[in-house]
Parts: sequence; C-alpha cells; structure tokens
Amino acid sequence: MWIARFQFVTLDVLAARFEVSVARVGVRVRRLEQLGYLRRVTGLLSQAHAIYLAPAGARHIGSPRRRAPRPSLQRNHELALTQLVCRLELARPDLEVLTERDARERERDGDRRFSVDVRAEHGATAKRWPDVSLTDGRRTVALEVEFAAKGTERLNRILEAYIASSMAEVRFFVIDPVVAGRIARLRRDLLVAFGSPGARLCRIEILPWSTVSVEARERIVKKVEAAGFNRVLAPAQHPRQRA
Repeated sequence: MWIARFQFVTLDVLAARFEVSVARVGVRVRRLEQLGYLRRVTGLLSQAHAIYLAPAGARHIGSPRRRAPRPSLQRNHELALTQLVCRLELARPDLEVLTERDARERERDGDRRFSVDVRAEHGATAKRWPDVSLTDGRRTVALEVEFAAKGTERLNRILEAYIASSMAEVRFFVIDPVVAGRIARLRRDLLVAFGSPGARLCRIEILPWSTVSVEARERIVKKVEAAGFNRVLAPAQHPRQRA
C-alpha cells in the first residue's frame, strides 16, 4: 500500500500519484476507512485531511504498527516528501524511489547500504537514512528536505557523514535562504578538510524547493554563491528531470 510508506498523505497527492480524480480516490479511501484500514486526522479548515495507515491496515499488509501521526508538527515536511516521491515515480520509472521506511527495510534485509554514519558525542556514531533515496542499482542519490533550521553543529555532522560516504550525491531542498547559506558554508569548509588529492567525495547540492517565491529563490542563490558554492539548479532542473 503506497500510503504505508509515509507518515500520512492527502487525497490530492494520492490523486496525482495514481492519475485519477480526487473524487475517485476519495471513494476508495472512504471504503478503506470503513474497513478500518485507514484513518484520517482533520486539520485546520484550510488544510487537507491527513490520511494514514490504521493498525488494522498495518496488520493486513504485514507492516509494523505505528503511532498515529501528528500532522500539526509534521505537515509541511511530510507533504513535501509525498509530493517529491510522487513526482519522481511518475517522471523516472527507470529509478527506484525509496522513502526512509523503504530504505530501512531494504538495508535491514541485507540489500545494500542506504544510510550514512553520523558522528555523535563521545566518538559514537548513529545511522541516518535520507528522506528519499534514488537508486539505479549501482549508484544512490540522497534527497533531504531541509525546511526546518537545525543547529550548526548537528548540520555539520550530517554533511560530514554524507561527504565521506559511498553516496554518489546528496541534494538538500530548502525554502529558507539562511539555511541554504549555512549548508553552503559548511559544505565549503568540509571540502577543504576532506579534499585531499584523489579523494572521492559525495557531491552536495543545494536546491530551492519548487514552490518558493521568486524572491526567496533569488535570495537562496545569492546565499549559496556568497559561500563559494556556484551550482544552484534552476526551476527547470527540478529532480523530476534529473536522476
């Protein structure tokens, strides 16, 4: 079940993914709700309902039971993930598009490595799975939806883990110019620290999210360029056009 790959989805996203009308997908969702397989959380009047897998639905498909989502806290990030996965699966059927849940299951089953080791305090490490992973079976590209500002030290450890990993590339999608500039500066400093001759480093890109305003996009570009990071993808090069 496609819905099981996410914390929650909306009718609009489901309609776009399966290329049917919102009304038609709404009928199917209501039927699954009546069977007890799906539930929904109502948000503000201006927000679409959050639809998620109920415990009975998880049992039906053999998926672990999960806590009910908290859409008020997770809405922007989770909806961005569902939209991103939807666009990629429709535009690039030649690639595998894995959510964090998908990647965790695949790695646990011994398929291949999709996580990176993030340095923690006292020399320990913790695994981190990308928000979305793209793979053709040979190379993996990590996608991170970085809407909320993280602390500089935490963000630096994440970038450090990626840059030294076996990932071919990691792309950070941002809406905040300040966050874009912080990532760009940390990336620049890490390239200096890790960039010994012949070193193979994971490529790091920063992209404005597709829905940001023209003004915000321009500010993101300026912040990134000011840090010496001279590659920001234009709107026409959003990931649906690229592997």
